[in-house]
Amino acid sequence: MNRILFSGRFGTRVLLGLIALGAALLLSACSDDSSGTATPFSLGGGSQIIGFTPTPTASTGRAPPVDTPTEQPTTSPDVTPATTTPRSPGLQVFLQSGCVACHTIAGVEGAIGQIGPELTNVASQAGSRVPGLSAEQYLRQSVLEPASFVVDGFAPLMTPGLVAEGPDLDALIEYLLTLQ
Repeated sequence: MNRILFSGRFGTRVLLGLIALGAALLLSACSDDSSGTATPFSLGGGSQIIGFTPTPTASTGRAPPVDTPTEQPTTSPDVTPATTTPRSPGLQVFLQSGCVACHTIAGVEGAIGQIGPELTNVASQAGSRVPGLSAEQYLRQSVLEPASFVVDGFAPLMTPGLVAEGPDLDALIEYLLTLQ
């Protein structure tokens, strides 16, 4: 029955809608907003999460520096926590674009999502994911066309265009390539 209900273009939209609703409810429950009013947060590409309040940005349009916790979250024995540069433009793009809602990077506050693959050591794995693509090419394709290659165990849920071609994408890719 699930195959019939969630098959085809309409079924995919229904499934994505249900997942988005679930994520919005989860984020709403975890929100620090005590006013009781839901605030829409744009993910780009026309997508929004209601009830999620992103980290406020400074007047320069950049996210505030990320504090590295004194105790690194444990993920798995073979994962080395990423070192983050608090003022890295790529990290700021990662934070501001809402990537933290779905992806985990050890040592990055708030980046504890489990909907998408963990990115703590993505640079060391990216070059071997798709034959013929370098790590940089793979990461760029993964952001611009996320359904073109989906990591085993994850659904193709990422919206294309969350970070558009240009300086922000270049900064994001440069940052992700540091995650060894």
